[in-house]
Amino acid sequence: MQTLQTELPLSPIHGTSRNAPSPAVRPAWARLSWTGTFRGLAHLLTAFVLSVLGFVLLVPLFVLGLVTAVTWAGVPILGFTLLLASGFAREGRDLLARSTGDSFPAPRYRQSATGPVRLVRMVADPQLWRDMVHAVLVALPLRMGTFVVAASWLAAGVGGVTSWLWSVFVPGYQGLASLLLPLLAPQVTLHAHLADSLVHGVLGAVLLLTTPALVRLLVTLDAVSSRALLVQR
Repeated sequence: MQTLQTELPLSPIHGTSRNAPSPAVRPAWARLSWTGTFRGLAHLLTAFVLSVLGFVLLVPLFVLGLVTAVTWAGVPILGFTLLLASGFAREGRDLLARSTGDSFPAPRYRQSATGPVRLVRMVADPQLWRDMVHAVLVALPLRMGTFVVAASWLAAGVGGVTSWLWSVFVPGYQGLASLLLPLLAPQVTLHAHLADSLVHGVLGAVLLLTTPALVRLLVTLDAVSSRALLVQR
């Protein structure tokens, strides 16, 4: 008797990539906790440094390729610049995937030949130009702004709740309460240092309590801009 054996085909795994997270794990950044906040701050700093490096490398190469394109010598330079921009786009997607736990699938680039011909044909790839626009016009100003806002917000919060300690070592220091209390409520008599410490402590506490939500919002802005230009449509 001959036994027939039927092999069942393996089901394909759709949408897998090296930046695809586990759907059962909620990313730490999405929780309003200080663990997710520090991870978000690390993302904002790393993304800012990456965008500065990309801007410094891409802009001079792009200008050089554009100026020499009239002699056709600049076309391969432009292609190499776009190829480099796609590398920064890939690193940006991977960084966001590690920081947020979301999936940022790579877009489809046009297939081209190898060698110098490939660099020339890359100039006609619209996705490479989107990578270039994101690296030069979007990433640097956005990530600079998000990092500065997050760092300033956190520093102001820490400085506010600790003002009672460091303000005594600043000669001639006058806080908000010392300046505004005589104008708004002259009948209230409080020691200047005590009044300043109370006002700054409350403001600092508010800033610290809202830091997790702010960092989450800033990381979301970076993710939205990257999805608009760098992710598969």
